[in-house]
Formats: sequence, C-alpha cells, structure tokens
Amino acid sequence: MKNRIAAIILTILATALCAAGQEYRKDKRPQADKRDGLGMYQAEKVDMLHLLGALEIAGIRIFNFPLEPFDKKYRMEIRVHEYVDGKEVEQGAANSFDCFQDNTYIHPDMEDTGRYYTDYIESLTFYTKEADSTSKIRCDTYTMRVYASLRKKTIRAGSFYQWRSYGKTDWKQGEEIPLLVYASSWWDDKYKIERFCGVVDLSRDEARTRELLDMSPHYFVITYKIFE
Repeated sequence: MKNRIAAIILTILATALCAAGQEYRKDKRPQADKRDGLGMYQAEKVDMLHLLGALEIAGIRIFNFPLEPFDKKYRMEIRVHEYVDGKEVEQGAANSFDCFQDNTYIHPDMEDTGRYYTDYIESLTFYTKEADSTSKIRCDTYTMRVYASLRKKTIRAGSFYQWRSYGKTDWKQGEEIPLLVYASSWWDDKYKIERFCGVVDLSRDEARTRELLDMSPHYFVITYKIFE
C-alpha cells in the first residue's frame, strides 16, 4: 500500500511539473547561458588563445596578413615554391593558386541591392589543415577562395612538419614577398632527436631563418607578388 501511495504522489508531481513546463515565458537569460545551460564548456574561462590551441591540436592553423592599402588595380599572384635539399623543384599543379588575378573584389551597394561596386582587398587569410600525407590550404579574400595542397615527404620515422610565418609582408611592386614557410624537421645527430628550430616570426632573425631553411630537407615557401 505504501509503495502504491508513493507511486501516486510521484505521478502527481510529474504531472504538475509537465504542466508548469507548458507555461510560456520569455527566457531572459544571456545567449551564453541558453547555449550552455549546464556550464559544461566553462566559456567564461576560455579565451581566443585557448580556441586557437584547440584548433592546432585538430591540425588547423589560421594566418592573416593585412595588406598595405592599394590605390589602383594591380595584377596579383600567390605562388608556392618547393625545395628539396636546398634546391627548388618544379612547381606542380596541386601546389598553385591559379585563380588569383588581381587585388580587387566586387561588393553590393548597401542602399541599392541591384548595384555592385569594386574595391581593393585589405588582407590575405590562409587556413591550413593537416592530413597524413598533405597539408591542405585555403586562401581567402572577401569574395574569393582558392586552394592548394602541399604534399609531404616521408623523410624518416618520427619526422614532422611545422608552419612559420613572416611578420613583415608589405608589398613592393614587382617583388615576390614571402608569407609562409612549411618545413620538415631534421635529424640532430649530436642529440639523437628530430629538431625544428627557428624564430616564430621569420622576419625577426635572418640568421636563424636561414638556418631553418638550410637544415630542413624539404620545405615550401608561399609568396605573393603585386605587379602591373
């Protein structure tokens, strides 16, 4: 009898809760609380660097390069140069960004959706995604996305590749400006380890950058060029 009474009471309570849940009321909680009501992600303790670190674990990197302002239309190329044992090899079709043509993009008129205008791009953004044998790259401007694929070499067991970027990337008409380096590690016979050394910003220390490129048996350099 007691168990039956308890069951009836629980049924009544459940019915009451369901009825209360059917009453509509404006949810005034912040968006963050609505999306993570249990606080599982601890969003208040996570910043941009944490998110970038998580992306890197997933094999994803993001590199953004602001461009010096343009005042006219120029031709624009993004190139991939591949080096093996310090010597440049012929660029394959899979390593190129052939779709880039110039430094402009088209955007709609904010007041008249039927009209479009041309303006100059202000940055180049690269997204990279690691796979076992390749590194996939997407380069974005405002209205264009172009892709390339860098094929790794199996140099030895335990070897790996790393990305490095240049901090000084202002364009000079007719000159090829380096943006990114994707390089393999090398074997340090003295300490018996795979090494990858060099400054994070390749523009800061020319000697250490040269050392990295001299020691790496296989690397790619991504550049851009502005010209008439």
